[in-house]
Amino acid sequence: MRGLLDRRKSLDDARVKLVKLTRKGKNLVAKIAPAAQRAHDRTIDHLPKLEREQFLLHLIRLVEANNDVVSVPFRLP
Repeated sequence: MRGLLDRRKSLDDARVKLVKLTRKGKNLVAKIAPAAQRAHDRTIDHLPKLEREQFLLHLIRLVEANNDVVSVPFRLP
């Protein structure tokens, strides 16, 4: 499927490619987001509520702890 991303060279650094979703890409993400969320929910549904919450908090801590070694840090909104 074409036209989902807009790619441009950085004006500041020739080695860098700037990539962002096009309107078509954003529409696709919005369309598949509910199905993706259902799949994620099914993955952890078998854990009791407290364990599920603890598991997700641990995942967040792991991601944030590794932000200093990745090129694009992840932060929750």
